[in-house]
Amino acid sequence: MSSERGESYRLRMQVPTRSLVALACGLALGGLRLAAGQDATTLPIVEVRGDDTVVDRSCRLVFPAEPIRDVNGDGVVHVTGSSIRVECEGRLVGRAAGTEPDAYAGTGIVVRGQRVELVGARVSGFKVGILVDGAFAARVEDADVSDNFRQRLGSTWEREDPSDWLWPHANDAGEWLANYGAGLCVRDARDVQIVRLFARDVQNGIVLDRATRARVWDCDASYLSGWGCALWRSVDCGITGNRFDHCVRGYAHGRYNRGQDSAGLLMFEQCSNNRILANSLTHGGDGVFAFAGREALGEVAPPPGPDGAPFDHRRVGNDDNIVRYNDLSFAAAHGLELTFSFGNLVEGNLFEGNAICGAWLGYSRDTSVLGNRFVANGTDGYGSERGAVNAEHARRLSITGNLFESNAVDVRLWTDEDAGLAETPWVQANGRGARDNWIVGNLPLGRTTLELVETGTTATDATGDFLVADETSRAALRPMPGASSDYESVGLEAIDATSLDLVRIATLRKVGLEGAARPVRRRGREFVVVGEWGPYDWTTPWLQPLERSGAFDRYRLLGPAGTRLVEVEVLVGAVEVEVVRANAGTADGQPESPPSAAGIGPDGLAAAVVVVRPAAGQVSASYRLRARVANGDDVRDVELDGSVLDVRWNVRFAAWSIDPREDDAPLIEALDAAASSEVRGLDLAFEGLGPARALERLGVDSDLDEALVDRFGTRATTRIELPAGTWRLRTVSDDGIRIRVDGTTVLDDWTWHAPKEQAVEFEVAEARTVAIVVEHFELDGWAQLVVELEAVQAPRTGPGAVPLRSTPPDAPSDTVREDDREDDREDDRDGRR
Repeated sequence: MSSERGESYRLRMQVPTRSLVALACGLALGGLRLAAGQDATTLPIVEVRGDDTVVDRSCRLVFPAEPIRDVNGDGVVHVTGSSIRVECEGRLVGRAAGTEPDAYAGTGIVVRGQRVELVGARVSGFKVGILVDGAFAARVEDADVSDNFRQRLGSTWEREDPSDWLWPHANDAGEWLANYGAGLCVRDARDVQIVRLFARDVQNGIVLDRATRARVWDCDASYLSGWGCALWRSVDCGITGNRFDHCVRGYAHGRYNRGQDSAGLLMFEQCSNNRILANSLTHGGDGVFAFAGREALGEVAPPPGPDGAPFDHRRVGNDDNIVRYNDLSFAAAHGLELTFSFGNLVEGNLFEGNAICGAWLGYSRDTSVLGNRFVANGTDGYGSERGAVNAEHARRLSITGNLFESNAVDVRLWTDEDAGLAETPWVQANGRGARDNWIVGNLPLGRTTLELVETGTTATDATGDFLVADETSRAALRPMPGASSDYESVGLEAIDATSLDLVRIATLRKVGLEGAARPVRRRGREFVVVGEWGPYDWTTPWLQPLERSGAFDRYRLLGPAGTRLVEVEVLVGAVEVEVVRANAGTADGQPESPPSAAGIGPDGLAAAVVVVRPAAGQVSASYRLRARVANGDDVRDVELDGSVLDVRWNVRFAAWSIDPREDDAPLIEALDAAASSEVRGLDLAFEGLGPARALERLGVDSDLDEALVDRFGTRATTRIELPAGTWRLRTVSDDGIRIRVDGTTVLDDWTWHAPKEQAVEFEVAEARTVAIVVEHFELDGWAQLVVELEAVQAPRTGPGAVPLRSTPPDAPSDTVREDDREDDREDDRDGRR
């Protein structure tokens, strides 16, 4: 009997010492073939019982309930046969119970055969769920690669942890899989199809590493902490009708918007001739992050060309791609970042509510931005980056037929010095400076501006640099201060006369066409919420930690419609708990977008807010709480623990002109003379904005000069009554820090450094007043100073009556005492399931 492709199928049984393969349904060891159109239920069954199971013919794999480790790191199941169909039943699990996600290892299924169909594979608990390696025309259908490797994130709602930044810039040695893992990876393969893949609770959904003509459609890899789909040196691929939403890290709404190089779709190192069509790429770090690559720029040595010829950097980048009809909205950074590249088409996309800008096209060449809609972009930009379209040193851009509405800036084109990049081989080969760009037939609405020049570069100067704009587009011109406004129009009345018609026609093609990915339900960056293991998916109740240092800890209860907080019990600790609930008269207590008055807490999203403080008369307390949360008939207990310490600090700031690393005496003298302010808890998020803004964020008024953003020093002092025990100071500093406790130096790191976490301990032999002095200096750029004091081995507060205060809206507070009781239910390790 022959298959539909006219090839025979043979199943080779391997039973290594670590693997047993059991067959059912009368399967013999030779001669198995599958007829064309044969019903799936007639496929022979293979029970996978151990590592290194080899499959070389059509069958149904049945995975056991118990985990199977990839002992030698080369895959548990090896699909080696060609022109076969492999269906899967059950879930292949690689992790042992209790293993944290950042310790998952190995690979679940490896496909190396040609023309393999892998259907219904569910794989969890591995560094890489499924690897299609070197295969031709493989098809992976209806896979579920949820719960695979993901990093534990250090960033919190309070502050960013710079160590969370990803580094997608290197992958030729397999760095992506080694460092970050993947639900599914296609490596060195051609004509692979990925259909209806589903991924949650994994860092990266799909990785295409040197893939050619891959097709990815109707997949949903969302709420991931890295990349929904990532391409490296991949060409001629089609990414169509997928949902890669909420692929994000490094974001706390209204506090910081970094993104940390996460993205719904990543395209790095010369990914060309790809088609990105009708996808939902919202609420990510970027919607699409496309960078030409370090080899393209000449930052790393490229391989020699044919006959040893040097690498040619002319017209090298992510070139000739089509980005069409996608939803690229609500990114922490950019809806689309497409830089150092040629000949791309950006058409018919929606760019709404992106924090920095809609489309960043720095150093782009010959790129068309046609018929897109840009709405309310650039509210949280950085420096020159803000608004709808930003492009430094861009050439031959055509920005045509777009609708602009309520952006910080509609179009911003500029030339600056950019000395570091100016020396790269790419810039040397392809030129620098913004010139020969067209802005034609766009419709500006609302509060819009067009900024074309910066740092003194004019639009019409002796070198012939110019920008072409029609009358409709020029109506919103706002020249940069001190720059020429002598712009040239197209000079063709026909273009001016039809500009409004052009934009109307172009924007008729909207996101949401038939076949496009279904848009995410909650729209808005306020719904981007990131926890310890990645973004929150709003499917189950979660008590998110907010402030977790200083005089109180605060949590907010998030969840789907109907989520409610039933009660909070204090299990351990002399603490007072205040609970504020959302209006019980609303339908669900959890508002949909846009937020309604039903929600409370930051951004109006919470069903309840819980605040924990030391009990009256207590300076500090360690606590453990049990919160009972419910959604419909689903009731679960969540355990919360922490320490609270009511520390008041006096802080002073002063500018310096002599580097304090060389001579700190002038800074110390200036701090002695400076005015002081009182803060509760020492958490100074200077970032790049200086002391005045850091105090403002804490609700403290000051007379500090807002121009003081660099080259300043800080002194913070406190005197606090501490009981006997061991105490720990945890710090985050950028730059130098030193701490004295009762005059003894316990930490001295008076150096330049990036944000750095440290911890020191000290003993208090008997209860007394302890004096703590913290000194800090900042050089320039980003700055941060956090000092947290916590008990390590303080006297235990015994069980017994502890205050619990519940305050509904518009009702007086009352206090109820709760008995200390044993915990009778184990909570999920991350406190949200």
